[in-house]
Amino acid sequence: MATNVFELPAPAQLLLRRCYFDTACTHGPALECARATWGVDTLVFGTDVPHVPNAEKDTVAALQARSWSNAELNGIFGGTVRRLLAKHDLRRTSYDGLPYDDNRCC
Repeated sequence: MATNVFELPAPAQLLLRRCYFDTACTHGPALECARATWGVDTLVFGTDVPHVPNAEKDTVAALQARSWSNAELNGIFGGTVRRLLAKHDLRRTSYDGLPYDDNRCC
């Protein structure tokens, strides 16, 4: 196991492709930045709703206010998670060529 950033088992860019990002945000520019930086196919809804009553309604409204396609929004609202779970046998496989690691989250 790597002990510091200079001993990573793969380039950081590849490791970051394993990440998915929650859209628990109502700030349009932040949502646009996440889309531009990570790609819409890494954005998911509903995994970490802020601890504010009914905040998910504001998050949905903020996402729907973007000029994103229906396909992109459908991915965020469930398609990406369905694709991720269907594509990866999470029991003992690695989808990016790196050895499977029981300690990684996905």
